Amino acid sequence: VTSATSAASIASSIDYRYFVAGGSCAAISHGITTPIDVVKTRMQSNPEKYDKLLPATATIIREEGASTLVKGLGPTLVGYGIEGALKFGIYEVTKPLAVRAFRGWNDKLVKRSGVGLGPIPFLIASIMP
Repeated sequence: VTSATSAASIASSIDYRYFVAGGSCAAISHGITTPIDVVKTRMQSNPEKYDKLLPATATIIREEGASTLVKGLGPTLVGYGIEGALKFGIYEVTKPLAVRAFRGWNDKLVKRSGVGLGPIPFLIASIMP
């Protein structure tokens, strides 16, 4: 078995739906909150002018137009889409590897003590930087 064959085998076994789902969900969930983030940033940068959420929103729309509330939407969608795709996709791909890696330890632990690792492999697999 060559490394090219091995790499092709691994690539063909990856379910890319995890990456698409993670990217889509992250992009949508962060994109929806973009108008709130715009108003929050304005309130932080000029607290004298923008003191409360709804009046600040009305002022921004009146003075700059409603489209101002979606400034930065493109970079938000792209950035969080990539982040969500990688985070969720890699998590789902590596979770079975972690479970397999701890399966041998679990069997030995159960033989010696009668107690297994239980959810520990899943907890370790879910730790993401």
